[in-house]
Amino acid sequence: GIRDSETWLEFRRVLFRSPGYYITNYGKIYSTLTHNWIEGKLKPPYYYAIELYCNGVKYKQYIHTIVGRNFLPEYQPGLNILHKNENLSYPEINYYTNLWVGNDKDNTVDRCKKGRSGGWMVGKIYDGILQTGGLWLWLKKNK
Repeated sequence: GIRDSETWLEFRRVLFRSPGYYITNYGKIYSTLTHNWIEGKLKPPYYYAIELYCNGVKYKQYIHTIVGRNFLPEYQPGLNILHKNENLSYPEINYYTNLWVGNDKDNTVDRCKKGRSGGWMVGKIYDGILQTGGLWLWLKKNK
């Protein structure tokens, strides 16, 4: 069901205008095209994605990205939507209260701190900066 504190919006800020789709600040998505709820599908390790259609073309979108772009007032184009806690279950992981806005550097540092570097980044975090080779120089330059 819908809770009292839940806010509904027609998609405003996604990669394309998506008429006929509504989302709540708690990550629930409804299609007025099919008159059904759209269930997210797990994309490991913890992302949930949906498929949207615009002018007959199918697009994959991550639920947390749609929630963040529509409900986090500090979001601006070019910024990333990040999770505060990746250990929450679905749908809590995509609640607006579990999301924050960051730039590319924030995203890289967050990934390293949480052990999601995919093995390609080796180094240590000092003062929020990953200290390793070329990546360290890039982070320092783009501080």
